[in-house]
Amino acid sequence: MSEQRGPNSGSNNSDIVKLIYLLNFGGFVTGGLTTIIGLVMAYLRRAEADDLAETHFTYQIRTFWIGLLYFIISAILFMFLIGMLTMVATAIWVIVRNAKGFLWMNDNEPVRDPETWLW
Repeated sequence: MSEQRGPNSGSNNSDIVKLIYLLNFGGFVTGGLTTIIGLVMAYLRRAEADDLAETHFTYQIRTFWIGLLYFIISAILFMFLIGMLTMVATAIWVIVRNAKGFLWMNDNEPVRDPETWLW
């Protein structure tokens, strides 16, 4: 039996999307390990996802890569004593994006602009 795309496959995708958001939150405790697991899951599921879940998978993938970029910039800025501030800003940015995404998925709403660099 093949996996369906469309309205009947939404609940399964919804659970996976929410799980990935939770894995992303867990990354703060596990040093990023669960975040990498979530990234791999998002990449694997995105191609076969319904339109709603696809926006969330894209948003999750971009949150990882943009967050990693911000983290690297913050690490470099530690030499100039501003890195701690940018590191905290990066953590807040990641938390807000994941919280908003989780709430949107919980309300069965797509991410309006999954490719944004903002929230």
